Formats: sequence, structure tokens, C-alpha cells
Amino acid sequence: ATSETPSFHFYDVNSKATFTPTDRDVVAISLYAGEDDLDESSLLGLGSQEQAADTLDLTDVTAWGNRGASARWSRRWNSRVTTDLLASTSLYFSDSRTNADAGFVSRGFQEENEVRDVTVRLHNSLFLRRGWELGFGAQHTDHRISYERIEQEGDSIVGSLDLGGEGALTSGYLDVDGTLFGRLRLTIGTRVSAYEPTGETYTEPRASLRLELTDRIALKGAWGRFYQFVKRVENEDILQGSRDFWVLTDDELRPASSEQVVAGVAYETPSFLVDVEAYDRQLGGVSQFSVRSREETDQDLSTAFFSGTGTARGVEILAQKKTGRLTGWVSYALSEVVHDVEGFNDGQPFPASHDQRHEFKVVGSYRVNDWTLSSSFIYGSGSPYTIPESQYPLQLLDGTTLNYVQVGEKNGQRLPSYQRLDLSASRRFETRKWFIDVNASVFNALGSKNVWYLSL
Repeated sequence: ATSETPSFHFYDVNSKATFTPTDRDVVAISLYAGEDDLDESSLLGLGSQEQAADTLDLTDVTAWGNRGASARWSRRWNSRVTTDLLASTSLYFSDSRTNADAGFVSRGFQEENEVRDVTVRLHNSLFLRRGWELGFGAQHTDHRISYERIEQEGDSIVGSLDLGGEGALTSGYLDVDGTLFGRLRLTIGTRVSAYEPTGETYTEPRASLRLELTDRIALKGAWGRFYQFVKRVENEDILQGSRDFWVLTDDELRPASSEQVVAGVAYETPSFLVDVEAYDRQLGGVSQFSVRSREETDQDLSTAFFSGTGTARGVEILAQKKTGRLTGWVSYALSEVVHDVEGFNDGQPFPASHDQRHEFKVVGSYRVNDWTLSSSFIYGSGSPYTIPESQYPLQLLDGTTLNYVQVGEKNGQRLPSYQRLDLSASRRFETRKWFIDVNASVFNALGSKNVWYLSL
């Protein structure tokens, strides 16, 4: 294994303008743009010092980012009825290029992924008697997604995948929120969605409650069923590290789903909060893309999708100081995410690639006159990964060659722990009509060398 320090830079631009044309209307326009560029290219030696001419020229470049814009109009018709109309559009893109050139052989892939959507949503709130509120509305989203992947060996294409599609999602929803018996706050609702690519209707009921045992102690609980129609698919590239991409679900690649139960208890005063929650999620429509064996002739990669189920469970603890010059919070999470996907791990469940058993965070902020000094520290136990043990060619009966990669247990090993300290300082300059915030940040102030993935 080798240790590489990548070249990385990013930018974010965020702006918002708010207008109040009347005392009952608010209009807000928001714009966002951001991009990350990562270059992990390297030149690796393949032999001893006497064989220094034998090198592997590895090109590994990725760029991804987001664009977004929204316009919102809010109107208070009277003391009991409000309306909120939102129109938005967004774009997510990811472009990757990888090539390994050892002189006598060259292999790599190119990958492009775009997710576009245009959404219109109308929400209404009706305030009823005795503190009850009725919320109802509708939403329509047009999705447009493209995904292209080309695998090359030398000048030949040995695998390709072209996934693209358009689809509309139209939803209506209704929820009721209010207090019973003075101490029990209850929310019940449902969302019904018609999804064009599958021609099916999906119902997502949900409910939550909060019982105030005393003025400071409360019990909480929630249950809900949810669907995701733009799906994240993990791409298991065991020789270059795991990546992921986004596709539009359909009859073959089914929408992701989850059924979630949450229970917790909170202790809160005007200055402090201690909150403990436990959750259990049953996952459906878990998808994996994997090419562990590769033919040296043109290969249809559409057969490399695998589906399954999963479970996520855990406990989260939060302690927060809410007032004073010094504010902040400390949190700890103990969790487990397990997937059960056909064709992997001899039919046995395995840790998901984003499974992280322990995570500890500390966030603090201190105000000094017009300055705000902030810091955050995070520690996380290592994520799982799969070891590629060996690779060898197999001669098939039809004369073609299959490059087979022998791997260890699916996600059977763990990366080293992750830790990072970030520091920042900000100051606000303002007059009666405008204000400007100036920020300066230092990321990974301790210079921790966190491992993203391991490869041979």
C-alpha cells in the first residue's frame, strides 16, 4: 500500500435577498453555487531501486458540485391562514477520470453524472382553535438525470454504461399538529405521491409525539415510512476505492425505502439541554454496483447492479449550552448500519460502507465584542472496506479472457479512525441598512492524516 496526499480545493457562493412589499407579504430569492476539485494522481514505482524505470502513472481526477436557485412568496391572509409558494431548480454534477498507465498496459474509466430538478410547491397553514394547526399542500418535481461510464483498456472500450431518464413526481400531503391534555403534543400526517417512471402511487404516513412529564423532562417518539426516488448507488471499485453515483429509479432499479422508529427523552432548561434518542430503520431498495470480474471484450455493465435490504440502528446523546458568551454542544453516537445484498458475502449481512460505530463531536462558540470565535472537533471510528487480495486471468471456453479479482470478506476490514479540528473567527460590520459578515477558517488545524481509502 502507498500513502498519497491529494491536491484539493473548493469554493462556495451563497446569497439571499428578502423583500417585504406589504406588511402581509415576504418575497425571498436565493442563489447557491459550489464546486470541489480533487486530484489524487501519482507516480508509483513497481519494482526495486534497480528497476526504477518500471513505474505506474496513475491519473485520478474528480470534480463535483451544486448549483441552485429558488424564489419564495409567503402571504399571511389573516391571523389564521398563511400560504407559502416556492419555485426552485437545482443541479448536481460529478465528473471523474481515472487511468493507470504502466507502459505495457493502460486501463481506466471516465464517469459523468448529472442530477437536475425543477420543483413547484404550494403549502398552506390553517390555525385552528385551542392551538391546533392544519397543514396541507402539493408539490410537483420534474427530474432529469444522466449517468455515463466508459471503461477502457488501451484504446479499446471494455465496458460501458449509459443511464439517463426523465420523470415527474407529484405529491399531495396533509398533517395535523396540536396539544392534548395540556402536555401531549401530537403530529399526524401523510403524503401521497404519484411517480411517473413506475406508474405507481406511494403512501408515506408518519406520526410523532412529545409528552411533557414535567416542565423540564419530556418523552419523545416518532414513526414514519419514506421513499427516495432519486437513488444513490454505491459503486464498489475494489481497486480504486468506493465511489457512488445517482440515478433515477424505475421498474428495474426500485425506489429506496425506509421505515423508521425513534424514541427518546430530553431534559431542558432555559440554558441547557440534554437529549438522548434511539432509532431503528428498516431499509429497502438498497443498491450496489460492482464489477469484480471484467472481460477484455465489450461488457454490458447494466448487469452489474445488485439489490437488497438493510438495517440501521443506534443511540445518540447530546448535551448543549444555549446561553451566555460561551455556547456549544457535545454529542456522541453509537450506531450500526448493515446491508444484505444478493451476490455479496456468501449471502451473509455485512457492514455498509458508511457504517461508523462511534462518533464524537465537540462544537464551541465564544463571543468577544463584535467577534465570534468558534471551534469544532470530530472523532469517528474507521469505516469498513473490502480488501482486494489478488487478480488473475481466466481463459474461457470461447477464447475470451476474464480478469478475475479475488477479494476478502465484503467490508471485512476497518480504516484507521478519523479526527479533525477546525477553527474559525468571524466579525459582523453593520449599519442601519446593511451588514457584512467576514469569516476566516482553518480546517484540520492539527494536521491529522485521515485515510479515505486503501488500495493495492
